[in-house]
Amino acid sequence: GDDARPGPAATPRRGRVGEPGTAVCQAFTNGWGVTAMAASDDGRLVAVASGSRWVNVLDARTGQRVQLIEASGAVYGLAFLPGSDALVVSGRDMDTTVWSVSDGMLRARWGGAQGDGERSVRAVAAGAIVAIGEADGRVRVRSSESGAVLATLDMGADAIVRGFGRAFPVAVDARGSRVAVALGNEAAVFALPGGERISHAG
Repeated sequence: GDDARPGPAATPRRGRVGEPGTAVCQAFTNGWGVTAMAASDDGRLVAVASGSRWVNVLDARTGQRVQLIEASGAVYGLAFLPGSDALVVSGRDMDTTVWSVSDGMLRARWGGAQGDGERSVRAVAAGAIVAIGEADGRVRVRSSESGAVLATLDMGADAIVRGFGRAFPVAVDARGSRVAVALGNEAAVFALPGGERISHAG
């Protein structure tokens, strides 16, 4: 696909959920597949990223683009900070950044993963924390206000080797006190703020 700036998002037509051609499927005009999605907690906004550096932010009701954000590389992780229009953007060989959807301005830049190839980043936000699964197979838990690293969660060398080069899911509970990570054939839940592993499977 072409990595040039996308043109206007296509006007959505009515269709069944999952049917090709509905609003989200029409968010791109450059032929890239979808690599990350996130919804704001009030349900008004949907952010969609592709293998290019562009992030489309859509009105969830109409499918119309309300903002276009240009990241510095391919985007693989998106998350809205609760109670705001701030969007966390992560990806390959790039810093994690926080953007204001209302004006399209960069609000913060945090040090990011230094991945290559197909290694990717996933980010999930909850409350005052952001958990970011980075290219080395570890999860950095950051303050959503300052970006400071509060904890680093380690699945262990065996899991990292088995999960090397693969995307892996990260989830945060509503209170921001637990982080769940799946990597390779293993899954674990960590307690915050200390980062102790409290359950494990695999």
